[in-house]
Amino acid sequence: MRLDPNCVRDVLLKIEEHHMPKMNAQSNFEAGQITADLICDDLPGYDRASVYYTIRILDQGGFLTALFVDGSDAVIACFVTGLTYAGHEFLDRIRDTGRWKKIKAIAFAVRDYSLSAISSIAEGITSAAITAYFSGQTDR
Repeated sequence: MRLDPNCVRDVLLKIEEHHMPKMNAQSNFEAGQITADLICDDLPGYDRASVYYTIRILDQGGFLTALFVDGSDAVIACFVTGLTYAGHEFLDRIRDTGRWKKIKAIAFAVRDYSLSAISSIAEGITSAAITAYFSGQTDR
């Protein structure tokens, strides 16, 4: 199966939207969780296999934490417990829609759609924007 960068971004955004940590009755921090089925329901533009695959790859890559309940030949359930620090950093680099279009255009031009390439492209765009901003500033 092929990893779809648009699905990656949409899944991360959906997890961030639904992941609401809270304090329980004993005033202990309780991390929320979201099921892969709920993510699938909220992202009808992707088939279930693509969403589950994306969650598994993002979990393996350290972008989120997930618990997969496997049956004999299939995943029975999947619970995403949240984004990791790396997941938040990655999402913040690709969140903006205008920036995402630029990132995809560059990834298409260099023919590299890996998560590391997308992250590098996003970081490069940020560096260029920072440089452009400071080069427009004058010292007084």
